[in-house]
Amino acid sequence: MTGNIDKRPLITVVVPVYNVEQVLHESIDSLIDQTYTNIEIILVDDGSTDSSGSIADDYARKDSRITVIHQTNSGLSEARNSGIRKACGRFITFLDSDDVLAKEYVEHLYDTMIETHADISVSGILPFDDSKGVASAYARKKRDTARNNGTIITFDSETALIDILYMNHMAVNAFGKLYKIELFDDICYPPGKLYEDIGTTVRLFNKAHCISFVEYQDCFYRIRKGSIQHSGFSVKQLDLIDNIEDFYPLIRKQYPKAIPAYKSKMVSAAFNIYMKTSEHSTEQRLWRNRLWTIIMTYRRAVIRDADARPLARIACLLSYLGPHVTRMVYLLTR
Repeated sequence: MTGNIDKRPLITVVVPVYNVEQVLHESIDSLIDQTYTNIEIILVDDGSTDSSGSIADDYARKDSRITVIHQTNSGLSEARNSGIRKACGRFITFLDSDDVLAKEYVEHLYDTMIETHADISVSGILPFDDSKGVASAYARKKRDTARNNGTIITFDSETALIDILYMNHMAVNAFGKLYKIELFDDICYPPGKLYEDIGTTVRLFNKAHCISFVEYQDCFYRIRKGSIQHSGFSVKQLDLIDNIEDFYPLIRKQYPKAIPAYKSKMVSAAFNIYMKTSEHSTEQRLWRNRLWTIIMTYRRAVIRDADARPLARIACLLSYLGPHVTRMVYLLTR
C-alpha cells in the first residue's frame, strides 16, 4: 500500500443499480473489501422493481461510506450522471452492479495515476460466465501472470484513442477506469442511449493529457444471457453506430492518425449488429442495408490496415462474397 491510507484522497465509486438482487451483494462486497479504504460508494437505485433498492439500503446502514440514491427509472446514463453530481471524491470510478472488482482495483489505479501523473488510469477487464460464478474469474486471474504483472503503459490522447478504437489494451467502457473528477465538469453520459460509454470515453480521453494502462485484470465483467451484447437484434442497438458516427468530427479534426482505427471500430460494430439481424425479416431490411453500406464503405481501408484486428480484416474480405455467404461463414465459425 502507499503511505497512510487515511491521508490519501477520497475516491468516489458510482454503481448504477437496476434489478440485480441475485448478484448485487457480490458487487458491493467487492467494494467494501477494497484495500484502498478512503472511498465513498454511491449506489444509484434506478427504479428497481425487485429488492435491489432494499439491499442497497441495508448495506448503507452497515457502512457509513455508502450512500444510496433512489430515482425513477431513467437508464444507465442518468444513473451515472446522478452519481457524478453527488460525488465528493477527488477521483471517480464506476462499477456496473452485476460486475465485481478485485480487492486491489482502486489501489492499483490510484498508484498508477500518481506514479505517472495521469488524468485517467485504466485496468484490464476479465470477462467471466455468470453460470460459472465469480470464482472462475479469480482463478483465471491467478493463472494469467502475463496480464497481471503490473506493467504500466502511458498514452497521450491520440495514442489512447487509437488503442481503444483498435481494442488493444483498453476498452471503451466507463468501468475499469479511474478519472480525475474535473474531467466531468462539462461531460456527462447521454440519456436514453445504449452503448453510452463509447462517445463519453472518447471525449474524456480527448480532455486528458495522460492516460495510463496498468496490466492487472482487476475488473471482472459478468457475461449474462439476455445482456445487450448477447441478445438478438433490436433497433436500439443502432445507438452504437450513431454514437460512433457522432464523434467522427472530433477524430477527423484533431486526431487524423486515429482515422484508420475509427474505421476499424465502425466496421466491427456494423458486422456485430448485422449478424444479429434476420435476413428473412422485411421489417429489418432498412437497418440491414444501412449496416451493409457501412461495411462496404470501410472494408477496403480495413483490409489494408495492418493494425486492424485480424478478425475484422477477414470479415471484410468475406464481405466481397456478399452478405449471405458472410453470414453463413459467421454462423459456422461461432
